Amino acid sequence: MSLTVICQSCGQRLDVGEEMARRKVRCPQCGVMCPVPESAGKGKSKAKPARAASQHPESPAPEADEDDIARQLLDMPDEPSAPPPPKREPTRKPRLQSGPPPKPDAPAPEPEPPPPPAPSRPTWDDDEDDGKPYLVEGGVDRKCPKCCRVVAADAVVCVDCGINLETGKKVGKTYEPIKRSWESGLPYVVRLKYFISFSVIALLLSITGAILKENLFVFLAPWIVFNGMLAFLLGTGFRLDFERDSKGRFDLKRTMYVCFILQKPEEVNLAEYLELVHGRAVDSGCLEWMVFILLLPAGLIVSALWWWYVIRPVKCYVALAKDHGFPEVMLYRGTDEARMREIGQTLGSAARLRFQG
Repeated sequence: MSLTVICQSCGQRLDVGEEMARRKVRCPQCGVMCPVPESAGKGKSKAKPARAASQHPESPAPEADEDDIARQLLDMPDEPSAPPPPKREPTRKPRLQSGPPPKPDAPAPEPEPPPPPAPSRPTWDDDEDDGKPYLVEGGVDRKCPKCCRVVAADAVVCVDCGINLETGKKVGKTYEPIKRSWESGLPYVVRLKYFISFSVIALLLSITGAILKENLFVFLAPWIVFNGMLAFLLGTGFRLDFERDSKGRFDLKRTMYVCFILQKPEEVNLAEYLELVHGRAVDSGCLEWMVFILLLPAGLIVSALWWWYVIRPVKCYVALAKDHGFPEVMLYRGTDEARMREIGQTLGSAARLRFQG
C-alpha cells in the first residue's frame, strides 16, 4: 500500500510505498526534501491493513483522505533554523539633572550652549599672515600718471612735473623771478667809502708832518704802506649773485675781489651738488696773524682793530656739499648768522637742495 505526500515547495503529489523507511523523501520536480508522516512506518502500515482485512476481506484498502494529509502537513513543524542573535540595544545612563525632573507632557529643555573660549593673549612670536592687506585710513593714495608722485586727493595739477591730472596735458609752470646778491661782510661800495675816507685822513696827517719836519719822504712812505694794507683789509672779499627767471632757470655766480679789484666771475653749477651745509667756526689762519704782525709798526690801535674784527670773532659759513656733507664750495663766511640762513634757505628752495637750518 502506498501513501501520498504533497511537496511543500511546488505542491507535487508523491506516492510513497509502505516499505519506505526514511523520514524524508526528495521531490523529483523541485528537489526539496519533504517529510514523510509517521503513519508510513512499518508497524502502523502492517497493523492497519491486517485489521482492515479481517473486517472487510473483500473490500480494497481505503485511500488516504486529502484533508488528513493536509492536516498532517500543517501539524508537522519544519526543521527549526537557527534564529538570528538578538540585537542588544546600548544601555544609556540616565543624565543627572539638577532640580526637579521635567514633566512627561512638557518637552525636554534644550541644552545650554558651551561658553565661548577665552581669547588667547597675543605674544611677540605670533606673526601669522592671513594674506589680507591692511586697510589704510583715507583709502588708496592718488599718484601722478607721469612721475608717480603722491598728490592730494583734490589736486588738479602735479606740482613736480606740471601735468594736469584731469586732461593729462602738461601745464606751463611759471616761477617767481629771484635776483639776489650777498657779500661777505660789508658791501663793496661801503668798503670803498671807508677806504677813501681813511686814506684821505692819513694823507693829510702825512702832509702835515712833512711840512713840520720839512721832510716829505719820511711821511709819504708810511702813508703808501698804510694805504696798501688798508686796501687789502677792506677791499678783499667775494660777492654771491643768484638769479632765477620765470621759467625756473637759475644762475649762481661767485665774484672775488682783491684790493677792490674785481676778478672774473665764477659760475657754480648747482645741479652737481646735493645739499647745503652750514656751521660756525674760527677760521683765522696764518695769513691773518701775519697781517697783524705787519700792522704793529703802524701802531697798536690799527693792530688791535685788526685783531678785534678779523681774528677774534667766530664766523658762520654756508657751503655746497656733494658726499658725506663735506663743504666744497664756500658761499658765505662772516659774522652775520641771519645772512647765512637767508642764503641757505633761498638756494635750497629754488634749486631743491637739502638745507637743515
